[in-house]
Amino acid sequence: MNGMQLPLAVHLPQTAAFDSFVTGADNHEVVQALQSGQSAYLFGAAGTGKTHLLMAAARAHGGTYLPWSAVAAAGLDVLEGYSHPQHLAIDEVDLAGAADDSWQAMLRLLDQRHQHQRVTWCAALKPPEHLPGLAADLRTRLAQFPRYGLQTLDEAGQRTLLLEGARRRGLKLPDEVVRWWLHHLPRDPARVLDTLDQLDRAALREQRRVTLPFVQAVLAARAAETGQTARSR
Repeated sequence: MNGMQLPLAVHLPQTAAFDSFVTGADNHEVVQALQSGQSAYLFGAAGTGKTHLLMAAARAHGGTYLPWSAVAAAGLDVLEGYSHPQHLAIDEVDLAGAADDSWQAMLRLLDQRHQHQRVTWCAALKPPEHLPGLAADLRTRLAQFPRYGLQTLDEAGQRTLLLEGARRRGLKLPDEVVRWWLHHLPRDPARVLDTLDQLDRAALREQRRVTLPFVQAVLAARAAETGQTARSR
């Protein structure tokens, strides 16, 4: 079974790239490890960029990105064939609990990939030994990976993420927009980039400059639309 046939092969956005990841002061080592193509276990709080890096690694090496939440939703049978791709990024490994067959399926997958000398990247919120919800055998197997802890960006890193993301999209953010953004909007890198995409589309559609009133209007409309969609379900 090749990569094109994998049932849960996830589309990787163009923004998921190493050069669009702001390393800040503490995350250079993990980027270098993933760029070199070695297996690794990433951990860090939500918003530290684990998913971004897993997707970036998969894109850079022609691999596959596999979020465990999708596996749980689709059923463990979809894992057939995932032992074969040369490069595989498994996100949300902390969702493979100890009370069902999920952890056994992940353990088998990891062992098969190790036997075939495949490169595997994993990510979770915490190091394996700090995930008591996982079975001990799976924690032991995950602990064999080289591990890298991701740190939250500081204020300077957040500003760089925002300005670099805007520059890549051809957006010019006035200082008042940057100041307002850093004090009022979530700092999760994925949400920052998603919001920039929204602004980029709105600015192109309406042929508008990105001003603070424009940003606030776009986000208010988005929030209203999201709320309406949620109520209609």
